[in-house]
Amino acid sequence: MPIKKKEPTINDFNDALKNAVVIDIPGMRQIQRLADIRNLCEHNKHREPTKDEVIELVDGAEKLCKTLF
Repeated sequence: MPIKKKEPTINDFNDALKNAVVIDIPGMRQIQRLADIRNLCEHNKHREPTKDEVIELVDGAEKLCKTLF
């Protein structure tokens, strides 16, 4: 199912992967967790991400790349 938005978000891609049965619900939730940490790093000005959150983001992204591609 192609994504038709001009500027899709991580959530749009996450939904497309779930709908195409490339990932399951736990996988979808993991991607959402990583997206939340990414947004904290980029957008949230209320607090900085913790060291553990940054490590989780980097390790999680690496794992996803290895398992999805």
